[in-house]
Amino acid sequence: MEPQLDAYRPISPRLRGVIVLLTLATVLVIAVLMLQPHRRLTAAKAARAEAARIAACPPGAASAAPGCPGGRMEVLVLPAPAAAPR
Repeated sequence: MEPQLDAYRPISPRLRGVIVLLTLATVLVIAVLMLQPHRRLTAAKAARAEAARIAACPPGAASAAPGCPGGRMEVLVLPAPAAAPR
């Protein structure tokens, strides 16, 4: 006694397209979810750097510290070359 098996039917192109689209959507969702902690960490680091920059150079200060916008900066000047005798 042999079991009754249905004839083999390959999947249709439309169903194959649906499977491919679902696979791509799944991969995209997994990638976004895996990168989310890194994006949060990067945003937190940027916020801390901005807070440190504002603390170091407060806007509206009477005199800006060196390195801040509006502050003085040291400049190195090379001596002028001596004139060559003619």
